[in-house]
Amino acid sequence: MIGLATSQPNTSILTPAVRRLNALTALDADAIEALRAALVRVRAYHPPHELLVEGRKITETLLFLDGWAARVRNLPDGRRAIMNFLLPGDLIGNCDYDHPVAASTVVALTRVVVCPAPPRGQSPALDRAYKLSRATEEAYLLAQITRLSRLNAHDRLADLLLELLERLDVAGLAPN
Repeated sequence: MIGLATSQPNTSILTPAVRRLNALTALDADAIEALRAALVRVRAYHPPHELLVEGRKITETLLFLDGWAARVRNLPDGRRAIMNFLLPGDLIGNCDYDHPVAASTVVALTRVVVCPAPPRGQSPALDRAYKLSRATEEAYLLAQITRLSRLNAHDRLADLLLELLERLDVAGLAPN
């Protein structure tokens, strides 16, 4: 882990996350200010750091700012099943339970940068974005189930690449 917190955080790292959350629901000034304030606790991790570990308590919701990570299940024989990918603007550990436990592991595939997501209740717009982000993540997981159960290898890869392109485009990370 590399701590990146400074007295004047670089707010440009927040741009893809704001674009993605704003695509889910219009963010107001309070929501954007809460996101900017969260940057004072920015953290970076190198692969293969595990940001969440299956079966362990989720202590905070993280906002994914930069890099790529994967949500995986580790199988008893040592293999890993990739469920989906996490990109800038995604939330890690986004649950409403009192004592949440990770249902999967989230592992850094590249150098990743995260910060604690602003707590719920600071902004109604941000609360809506969190709920819609959960619903969107569920839709991506359902798309993955469909890919695995109904498509051949060629079509699975094409569908996944198109999904990733769409997600990167929403965050402003797919130029042309």
